[in-house]
Amino acid sequence: SNVEPKIMSTLSAAGWCDGGGQLLLHEPADPIGAGRTPLSAASRAANPAGAGGPVGALFAEVYGGAGDADVFRREKDRLLQAVGAAVKKNRQKVNSFRRQIAEAEAHEDVKTRADEIMAYQHGYRQGASALTVYDFETGEAKEIPIDALKGPVAAAEALYKKARKQRRTAGAVEPLLEAASREAEYLEQVEFSLRELSSGRGGKDDVLALEEINAELVDARLVKPAGKGAAAEIKRRERSSGGKGKRGGTPPKPKKKGGRDDPMINIRRYVAPSGKEVLVGRNSRGNEAVSLSIGKDQDVWFHVRGAPGAHVILRQQPGQEASDEDLQYAADLAAFHSKLRTGGKVDVSFTSPKFVRKPSGGRTGMVTIDKEKVMLGMPDASEAAAEEASDRAAGKKTASS
Repeated sequence: SNVEPKIMSTLSAAGWCDGGGQLLLHEPADPIGAGRTPLSAASRAANPAGAGGPVGALFAEVYGGAGDADVFRREKDRLLQAVGAAVKKNRQKVNSFRRQIAEAEAHEDVKTRADEIMAYQHGYRQGASALTVYDFETGEAKEIPIDALKGPVAAAEALYKKARKQRRTAGAVEPLLEAASREAEYLEQVEFSLRELSSGRGGKDDVLALEEINAELVDARLVKPAGKGAAAEIKRRERSSGGKGKRGGTPPKPKKKGGRDDPMINIRRYVAPSGKEVLVGRNSRGNEAVSLSIGKDQDVWFHVRGAPGAHVILRQQPGQEASDEDLQYAADLAAFHSKLRTGGKVDVSFTSPKFVRKPSGGRTGMVTIDKEKVMLGMPDASEAAAEEASDRAAGKKTASS
């Protein structure tokens, strides 16, 4: 049966999309990684804790029989605390920059006062502490304080100098505010990815996804590396990401399928009604792979509007067109895997991956959209919502419980 997608409007203005996956629940019926065997003691020994240290050890502990979900929650809480501290610090920066810009934007008023002094300086009485001027717009009389020892011309020159400085300040601070605002979006995305992870009972993929987030935060200098060989691991990651950010590139070849170097660990897989594959980013690295490496021009890319959420692609062969039913299926998943998942209806952007690109200097998973359409996604109607409800009925722990 055909389902008419709830398309609302077409937009051409560029828009920012947050990057970290800006929740995980029970895995889909056919998840990527299904059928993988747990790493043996030997393979764990061959893949020790890397950049994150504690979480690499966490994997061995949970799957080596020495740990439980408490270990997972403890590490997840540790990362949430680090991200929360970064959010607080970044918020202070944003507020400070906004105050500076607000103060600097007063330069026109300051310059106008100087102009008024120069226009009415002939009425100044020697030794007076104020000059009567008339407002250029209203014509109303007002007094401007004047240093009796310096006179009106010196007062006007000081105001002109202040106005020039304020104008320069505004120009210098605006890029800093823009960068801090993008950082805020990124941090919201990472926080979202952490909160979407289940209690750790979702399986090995949950643990590896947590490890990936930990490594990402180390790369971003938001948490300190721990464990032997951490510095070497950071350098290895930086070398392997040399081509990162170019859409259509090839992800680094995984060293071991199902291990932390397997890019598909960071991606959930669903199957649309037509049988087409739908990929959903699990975290920042997964989002970047989905949007910039895996997605091709013929695919359809989705992301919830105005909030943290997973990057989603509906994969197609060249020349294929997405059915209304498939579009709605993918939009519902994008709505569910977002911070707006509790909303009944959610605006979802969709476009071709060719209109999705990484901004210069953007964090992992950050993209900008050059062209998009908007449709309504319904979180509760998604396959993921049905799976979570089934898990909850079975007494399993989920991200929202």
